[in-house]
Amino acid sequence: MKTSTNLFLIGILMSVFSAFVSLAQGDVSLLVKQPSLLKAGGSHIIEIEFNKQDIKGFAKYEIEIPKGFAIRGLETAGANFIKDDGLAKFVWIDLPDSTSFKITYQIYVPKNGVSQTTMLSHFHYVKGDNKLSQTMRTVWQVRPAESFVQRKSAPNTSLSLSLSGLAELIKDKKQTELQFRVQVGAFQTEIDSRKVYRNLKPKPDMHHSDQWFKYTVGPFKSYEEAVGFQSKCGIQGAFLVVFYKNQAIDLAKAYRLANQN
Repeated sequence: MKTSTNLFLIGILMSVFSAFVSLAQGDVSLLVKQPSLLKAGGSHIIEIEFNKQDIKGFAKYEIEIPKGFAIRGLETAGANFIKDDGLAKFVWIDLPDSTSFKITYQIYVPKNGVSQTTMLSHFHYVKGDNKLSQTMRTVWQVRPAESFVQRKSAPNTSLSLSLSGLAELIKDKKQTELQFRVQVGAFQTEIDSRKVYRNLKPKPDMHHSDQWFKYTVGPFKSYEEAVGFQSKCGIQGAFLVVFYKNQAIDLAKAYRLANQN
């Protein structure tokens, strides 16, 4: 029996899913919906849609759990969910009859001590006399909880106040060159954003900085409009950024520029 392995690199992130990453090789394609940024101390739901064509029989999807993280199986598509020795596994004695199906799991992020993590996952299946495998390597940035713009349930965090305060300053100074955008993903290699974000409207623009291909939507007419899009876009980890003359800048610089007028 022959064995074949394919390796994919998902260069994420700062930011999908959420970002969408489509992986296709041979008989099986996977559409992975996941955040591009992880929140320290938080949890995120990962969704994987399999298109297996006529593949049948035994298969397993195996996740190497990063140190300090935890994983809980949610939708299993008939698989047995098993955690064993640092691995989380979805194991099918017989794959679903349907051509496509999806699984979901929840990943829990440690509160301290991690700024970046790498996760390997593998899909093993059998076709005829061949044992086949697809391997994915995902690199995530982990950001402190206070770095995420809070939704309506918690509008009074320091970051939210800073951004809303900047918005008021922009209005008072009638500043037109400072703009709010929403970052939905960042990758170490350029992607086909029309496919990855095919369900997102409006489509994001790409800006290359700090060795990352960053994808943002906007600019928005107001801070409130940007927050509204961030909360409804369906992308976990999406966050607001400030742009000046088509370049992302930090809040301190944005305040200095706003006060110049």
